[in-house]
Parts: sequence; C-alpha cells; structure tokens
Amino acid sequence: MYNTDIDNELAEETPLLKKLFNKARSIEKLSIKGSALLHFLIIFFGISAWLGVNSTYIQLPLLVANAPEQWSLPSFMVIVIQIGNIGPLLYTVFQKWTRFKDSSLIAKILFLGLIASILFAFVYNQTAFFLRKERSIALLILVFVFALVGCLSSVLFLPYIGKFKGIYLVTYFIGEGLSGLVPSIVALGQGVGGDPICIASNTSSTGYTIYNPPPKFGVETYFGFISCLFFISFISFLLLDLLPTFKDERAREAKEQQKFVEISNDQPFKHNPNKISTFNYTYLLILLGIICTFANGLSPSIQSYSCLPYGNVAYHLTVTLTSIVNPTACFAAYFIPHKSIRMITTLAILSVIFTIYVFVTALVFPTPLQGTSIGAVLVVISWVSLVGLQSFIRLAITSIFREQAGRSLLWIGSVTQIGSFIGSLLAFFLINFSTIFRQIDPCSST
Repeated sequence: MYNTDIDNELAEETPLLKKLFNKARSIEKLSIKGSALLHFLIIFFGISAWLGVNSTYIQLPLLVANAPEQWSLPSFMVIVIQIGNIGPLLYTVFQKWTRFKDSSLIAKILFLGLIASILFAFVYNQTAFFLRKERSIALLILVFVFALVGCLSSVLFLPYIGKFKGIYLVTYFIGEGLSGLVPSIVALGQGVGGDPICIASNTSSTGYTIYNPPPKFGVETYFGFISCLFFISFISFLLLDLLPTFKDERAREAKEQQKFVEISNDQPFKHNPNKISTFNYTYLLILLGIICTFANGLSPSIQSYSCLPYGNVAYHLTVTLTSIVNPTACFAAYFIPHKSIRMITTLAILSVIFTIYVFVTALVFPTPLQGTSIGAVLVVISWVSLVGLQSFIRLAITSIFREQAGRSLLWIGSVTQIGSFIGSLLAFFLINFSTIFRQIDPCSST
C-alpha cells in the first residue's frame, strides 16, 4: 500500500524532494479532477443519443389528445423512427467515397438535435393536409430528425467513446440509459391532468364535449427543458473533443490497446468454453427477432389502444414507468445471472402471458374491466412487466452472443433491425388500414 506518511517525512528533510513531492501531489489532484470531469461530460454526451425520441414518446399521452391521428399517432411515430435507420446506411455509403472527421459530424448531429428540440416546443401541433388527410407533419418531421440522431449514435458515438479507456464506455451507457430515465421523471412531475371529462352540450352533434384537464405544465415547457439537456450535451461533447486535458487519456489508451493486440497475437488459439450449439444459436436469434418485432414495432404502436380505454392517467403512468423500467432492467443484469438459455426461455414464456393480456385490452370491445380501478392497475402492471422482461431478454441474448466467434454481434444487429422493421410495418397497416383496432369514445357510456 502507498504510504504518504513516509513521503511527507522525506520531503521535510530534503528541500528538493519537498518541491518534487508537492509537484507530484498537484499533478495527482489535477488527474483525479480531470477524470471526474471526463465522466461527467461523457454522461451528458450519452444522454443525447435517444433523448429526442424518448421525450416525444413520453409526451404521447398529451400529444394524442390533440393530434389529428389521435390514437394511431404512435404507429406513425414508430414507422418514422424505423425510417431513421437510413442515417447509418448513408453514413456507410459516403464513407466509401470520401473521408470526414467523425467528431465534426457528431457535433453537427448534436446541434441538429438541439435545433429540433427547440422547434418542437413551438411547432409540434402544426398540421397540414397530406393525401387528403390532416396530419401532424411538423411533429413527424422532427421525430425523424430525433431518430436520425439516435440511429447515427450507434455508428458514431460508440466508436468515438471507444477511443477512451474501457471504464468510460460504461459511463457512456449510463448516460444513454438516463436519456429515458430523466425525461420520465420530469414527466411524472408534469402529470397528465386527469381523465377526460364529458360535459353536456347543446351545440355539439353528439350532445357532449370532451374536456381534458391540463397537466401541471405543457409540452412546450417540457421540450424547453429537453432543449436545455440537448444544449448541455452539445457543450459537453465540444469540451470532450477540444480540451487538451483528455487527449492524454486517449493516447495512453491507444498504446495500451496496441500492446494488448501484440500480446493477443502471440497467444495460441484457445477453445471458447462459452460457445453454444448451432441449434441454440439459431433459436436465440429467432427469439430475439420475435421479441424485437413486438418490443420495437407492435407493442409501442398499440399501446394507446390498450391503455386509453382506462383513461389518460393509466396511459401516462404506462408510458413513463416503462421508460424507467427499460434502463432499470439493463442495470439489474449486473447483479442477476442472465446467460442461462433455460432462464431466457422461461422469461420469454412469461412475457407471452403479458403480451396476450395487453393485446386483448387493445383488441376486445368492450375493453375488459374498463372504467374500473383494478382494470387500470392491471394494464399498467402488465405493460411495465412486459417491457422489463423484453429489455432483460434482449440484453441476455446479446451478452451470450458477445462471447461467440465470427459475426455474432452483426447477426444481433441485423435481426434486431429486421424484427423492428417488420413489427412497425405490420402495426402501421393493421392500425391504419383495417378495423381491428378501434378508438373508443370516452363518453360513449355516459
């Protein structure tokens, strides 16, 4: 163990040693502060990855009330987010033709996200006619911009952080998890105002008007806060990239990585003890594809049809709590053994039960237990449990594939994207071009 008392005694006896000792202590303190500052900047940099998409999703209980798409708005958002994957595709194509500095592109993307979040607060409710129907054009365009930021973060942000020491990659993922957690906590304080109130009216053709009580603060104020977060993320990245204090961290890490590669190349090939059979390999890929079809496509699209029959409060709690449980489930994986295929299968079967229930609440008319407190509680618990299980299963499968040889992680990414796209496309057509899902009038029973 390092003994500072001995150093102090030697420094007192020799003026030169004392001078050198004080210099070393000052450098040590500077290093500690620099490391803490680096963690802080990377956390805020990570927050920006999916901040725009998560924030818009969390505001859906307020947005669907006034949007012309109403309950079908989530299905439009999900398909637009999937189109955002064109960003990484274009990035890959342009990289073959020309070289550009990734840090410069990251700064431009963050600035684009900042501008989009500011504009969202002012124009989110602006509509226009498209294909003879009124649509939330401004909102969907801005969601597409947010999706570009999120999708490009996978091919730009992670490799950039990879230039630093390994511990900072964990810090980045903490920040990325906070991109859903922080907006959710703010939304819980915002509230949704309450369930719709039916007011008798002689001027309305239906004989009543629907009044939605306002939240504690509106979408405009909420996205004002999100804009501040984007601004902090933007400044954090500029400091991260430009401050010379952190260049030593990257340079030293590069040397360590080169040394590691040299050592690794000298080591003989060893059998992978964690390698799984071809059957299990294929089984887990198919399971992941199915999970992503529901988790990233079908489920978020039909959530409004499942929750809103129980009221705005139930939908609001479902959206905010599921956004919180997602990073929580990933964090729990640090403490819970999650690489057992048997356990993954058990959790998948359990998720099927919750999936069936939430789809029943979205499809069956009249909705089971509609208008009761127990019905609202059950639907919220079911959605929170389902999202938590889906997040944990995806992480567990990814962890297993990280230990496999070849292009296992490439297969994970491809299956995830294919499943998500199929789910979002299927949900979009079922909701908007069929009568399977029906919007319920909250005053129809009064």
